[in-house]
Amino acid sequence: MRKLFLGGIAVFALASGTAQATVVYSLNTINTAGFGPAPYASVAVTLDNPTTATIMFNAHNPPYTFGEMGLSVNSTNFSAAGLSFTLAPTSNQTPTFTPSFNGGLDGFGNFALDYVSNPNGFSASLIRATFTLTDISGTWTSDANVLSNGNAQGFQAAAHVFNASTGGNSAFAAGGPTTTPVPEPATIGILSVGLLGLGLIRCRTS
Repeated sequence: MRKLFLGGIAVFALASGTAQATVVYSLNTINTAGFGPAPYASVAVTLDNPTTATIMFNAHNPPYTFGEMGLSVNSTNFSAAGLSFTLAPTSNQTPTFTPSFNGGLDGFGNFALDYVSNPNGFSASLIRATFTLTDISGTWTSDANVLSNGNAQGFQAAAHVFNASTGGNSAFAAGGPTTTPVPEPATIGILSVGLLGLGLIRCRTS
């Protein structure tokens, strides 16, 4: 039992050094009727440390791809950098992206961060994009704290999306959080140590 208890401590130590849980935002609201069924894309937010977060946009592919990206960032002063992306199989051009602050995405208002792509079209669209946000003016307390409660229209994230099944028809999609954070590995480690400790106490008293 003592070995099991020590093993639990080791699990806790390893888990404590891993990344936090992830909050996922789903882009389900579209500004073009008959575009296709939702969801169109999702945005995963992972807090790496109190001032840095990793953002990942994922298209629901097939058939959807995306270009321009918007986020309602919960910070008065922040930066975005390290953008990497995976082109859609239908793409024959490689876009460049420029961060714009307080830019608008058609039909869904302004977002604190607007990653504008050029060209912004089906022939230069993506199925995945990852970048890093850095809070310059303060800190974030959790994955869910990285984005605000939404812009003036209540949306946390948006993207210009394309439908490959219809030859690349485009629309803008936006949305908010659809999943709650899963327990962090560190939390699982603490629970494991607690259970093993109870087992050790019971073993000694029996």
